[in-house]
Amino acid sequence: MMDDEILEALVDAKVESKLRELLAPFVALLAGDNSASDWVNADEACKRLGYPSTKVLYENISSGLLRLGKEVRDRRSPGRKKPRYQFHVPSCEKRLNTDPSKRRGV
Repeated sequence: MMDDEILEALVDAKVESKLRELLAPFVALLAGDNSASDWVNADEACKRLGYPSTKVLYENISSGLLRLGKEVRDRRSPGRKKPRYQFHVPSCEKRLNTDPSKRRGV
Protein backbone atom coordinates (compact mmCIF):
# COMPACT_ATOMS: atom_id res chain seq x y z
CA MET A 1 0.00 0.00 0.00
CA MET A 2 2.77 2.43 0.92
CA ASP A 3 4.71 1.60 -2.25
CA ASP A 4 1.70 2.56 -4.40
CA GLU A 5 1.47 5.95 -2.69
CA ILE A 6 5.18 6.61 -3.16
CA LEU A 7 4.98 5.55 -6.80
CA GLU A 8 1.95 7.78 -7.38
CA ALA A 9 3.72 10.75 -5.77
CA LEU A 10 6.80 10.20 -7.95
CA VAL A 11 4.70 9.99 -11.11
CA ASP A 12 2.78 13.13 -10.14
CA ALA A 13 6.03 15.02 -9.52
CA LYS A 14 7.44 13.87 -12.87
CA VAL A 15 4.28 14.87 -14.76
CA GLU A 16 4.22 18.26 -13.06
CA SER A 17 7.90 18.83 -13.86
CA LYS A 18 7.41 17.93 -17.53
CA LEU A 19 4.29 20.11 -17.77
CA ARG A 20 6.15 23.09 -16.30
CA GLU A 21 8.98 22.53 -18.78
CA LEU A 22 6.58 22.45 -21.74
CA LEU A 23 4.52 25.44 -20.64
CA ALA A 24 7.41 27.70 -19.58
CA PRO A 25 7.84 29.40 -23.00
CA PHE A 26 4.13 30.16 -23.22
CA VAL A 27 3.98 31.52 -19.69
CA ALA A 28 7.00 33.72 -20.44
CA LEU A 29 5.31 35.09 -23.56
CA LEU A 30 2.14 35.85 -21.65
CA ALA A 31 4.17 37.56 -18.94
CA GLY A 32 5.79 39.81 -21.54
CA ASP A 33 9.19 38.12 -21.64
CA ASN A 34 10.61 38.42 -25.17
CA SER A 35 13.32 35.77 -24.79
CA ALA A 36 11.24 33.28 -26.80
CA SER A 37 11.25 35.68 -29.75
CA ASP A 38 15.04 35.91 -29.58
CA TRP A 39 15.10 32.69 -31.63
CA VAL A 40 14.53 33.72 -35.23
CA ASN A 41 14.79 32.17 -38.69
CA ALA A 42 17.76 32.89 -40.95
CA ASP A 43 16.12 35.76 -42.87
CA GLU A 44 15.28 37.67 -39.70
CA ALA A 45 18.70 36.89 -38.20
CA CYS A 46 20.34 38.43 -41.28
CA LYS A 47 18.41 41.65 -40.72
CA ARG A 48 19.06 41.82 -36.98
CA LEU A 49 22.75 40.93 -37.22
CA GLY A 50 23.46 43.03 -40.31
CA TYR A 51 24.44 40.20 -42.64
CA PRO A 52 24.08 40.67 -46.41
CA SER A 53 22.61 37.20 -46.99
CA THR A 54 21.71 33.92 -45.32
CA LYS A 55 24.60 32.30 -47.19
CA VAL A 56 27.06 34.14 -44.94
CA LEU A 57 25.21 32.88 -41.84
CA TYR A 58 25.42 29.30 -43.11
CA GLU A 59 29.12 29.76 -43.85
CA ASN A 60 29.62 30.94 -40.27
CA ILE A 61 27.97 27.74 -39.04
CA SER A 62 30.19 25.61 -41.30
CA SER A 63 33.32 27.43 -40.13
CA GLY A 64 32.37 27.00 -36.46
CA LEU A 65 31.96 30.69 -35.72
CA LEU A 66 28.28 30.15 -34.89
CA ARG A 67 27.81 26.84 -33.07
CA LEU A 68 24.94 24.39 -33.25
CA GLY A 69 23.48 23.93 -29.81
CA LYS A 70 24.73 27.33 -28.63
CA GLU A 71 23.89 30.21 -30.96
CA VAL A 72 22.09 28.08 -33.55
CA ARG A 73 19.51 25.32 -33.34
CA ASP A 74 18.24 22.96 -36.01
CA ARG A 75 14.45 22.90 -36.16
CA ARG A 76 13.99 20.59 -39.14
CA SER A 77 10.97 18.35 -39.32
CA PRO A 78 11.54 14.66 -38.61
CA GLY A 79 12.69 12.82 -41.71
CA ARG A 80 13.92 15.94 -43.49
CA LYS A 81 17.50 16.17 -44.73
CA LYS A 82 17.71 19.92 -45.24
CA PRO A 83 18.33 21.78 -41.96
CA ARG A 84 16.07 24.61 -40.87
CA TYR A 85 18.22 26.73 -38.61
CA GLN A 86 17.07 29.22 -36.02
CA PHE A 87 19.44 31.75 -34.50
CA HIS A 88 19.48 33.14 -30.94
CA VAL A 89 20.22 36.76 -31.73
CA PRO A 90 21.62 37.86 -28.33
CA SER A 91 23.96 34.85 -28.23
CA CYS A 92 25.04 35.46 -31.83
CA GLU A 93 25.78 39.11 -31.05
CA LYS A 94 27.77 38.14 -27.97
CA ARG A 95 29.77 35.55 -29.93
CA LEU A 96 30.45 37.93 -32.83
CA ASN A 97 31.56 40.71 -30.47
CA THR A 98 33.98 38.45 -28.59
CA ASP A 99 37.65 38.91 -29.41
CA PRO A 100 38.58 36.16 -31.93
CA SER A 101 41.61 35.14 -29.87
CA LYS A 102 39.33 34.40 -26.91
CA ARG A 103 36.71 32.37 -28.79
CA ARG A 104 36.69 28.70 -28.06
CA GLY A 105 35.05 25.92 -30.00
CA VAL A 106 32.19 23.80 -28.75
